[in-house]
Formats: sequence, structure tokens, C-alpha cells
Amino acid sequence: MDLERLKEKRKFLRISFTKHLTKIETTLGKEISAEYNKEAKLDELLSLKSQLTEKLNELIKADEHIQLQIKIREMAADISSCEEYKDRENEELDFGRVRNLWSLETIGINPDNEVSLSDKELLKSFEQNTVFTNKRYETRLLWKEDSRELKSNYEIAKRRLFGLSKTFEKNEELYLKYDEIIKENLRDAIIERVNMYLDQNINTGYFLPHHAIVREQKDSTKVRIVFEHHQKMKARFY
Repeated sequence: MDLERLKEKRKFLRISFTKHLTKIETTLGKEISAEYNKEAKLDELLSLKSQLTEKLNELIKADEHIQLQIKIREMAADISSCEEYKDRENEELDFGRVRNLWSLETIGINPDNEVSLSDKELLKSFEQNTVFTNKRYETRLLWKEDSRELKSNYEIAKRRLFGLSKTFEKNEELYLKYDEIIKENLRDAIIERVNMYLDQNINTGYFLPHHAIVREQKDSTKVRIVFEHHQKMKARFY
């Protein structure tokens, strides 16, 4: 029962209690007569006392329930205030993390320190070869000067694919979500289909192994595909 209904109930209990108390006072004031003797008066008073005690107990319980509801409301208000403060604090932390993420120091470029010549050349090449196309940024790979060809990493990619297939056999839901993401990436031209005869030209391309990052949340499970460009036979680019 909510607080307002408890207060309304207590109001009626209080009225009833007052009426019984008035009856007792009236009975005590009655004069003894032939028709209304002491025993009759005593019986009436005992009956009224019993009723009054019952009403008093109900009134006390109503007061206790009201106090309990008031405490619950106060606790809820305190919890709400704490959560609101925590949210604000988390927002401030998030903003701080974002600022740190995009600060030069975080990505290893400290303007206070001297940048090496090779790092300057890499930064210059990165800036010159980065373009904004179709609502996203594209850039070339930063090749090492003496490494213009990639050795085949087909075997690494194949092993990773076999491992991924075994995972799909155990988790059909992950497979369906993975398949949905691949199809979505194809529609958005993030990836494209390549027709290859693996028995003839496995050395003419570079294969990107990939795996799933799964985040379990309260209401859903989020899946993200990560392409592992760092998986290579030997270092050929930065």
C-alpha cells in the first residue's frame, strides 16, 4: 500500500478511535438507575475498552507503516541522488578518457620532445596518403623502403579460419551474427568479394585473419569482427 492510501486509512482509524473514546467518556458520565445498574455499566465499559484497544493497535500499525514508507522514500531519494552523482562522475571520467585518448602524449607523440627524422617521415607519409572518402577515412599501408612485396601468410590465415569454424560449430548464434556482419560489410563496401583459385595463386595476395570480439550485455550480446593486419610471416611494413 502506498503512502497516500496509508495516510487516508489512518485518518479513518483516528476518527473511529475518537468516537470510541467519546463513548467511554459518555458511559462514565451516565447515572446509575434501576434500569442501568453498576454491572450493566461495567459490562459496557469493558466492551468499549476492548474495542478501543483494537482501534489503538490498528492506529499504531498504520503509523508504523507510514513511517516505513517515509523511510523507503527517503532511501530511494538518497539512492537516486547517489546514482545521479555516480552518473555525473562517470561522465566526467569518460570525457577525461576521451581527452586522454586523443592527446598527443597518449598516441606516443610528445610535442615537448624532439621527434626523430624517421617518425617525421612516417607522419608526413600518413598525412599525405590519408583521404576522406564515402564518409570514412582511407590511408595506404606504411611500407618499409626495402620491402615492397609481402610473403604469403595463407597458412596463418587458414589455421585461424579452421579455429573459427570449430568455434562456430559450438556456437550457432555467434555464427549467425558473424555471417550477418560479413554480409553487412559487403553491402557497405567495407570489404569486397575476391575470386581466387587457391591451388594456383595463394602467393598473389595477402590474407587478413579475423576473429570475433563478443560483449555480453544485460539485454543483448554485441559481436564485432576484428581483422588482424598484424598477422604476417615477416615484418614488411610498419
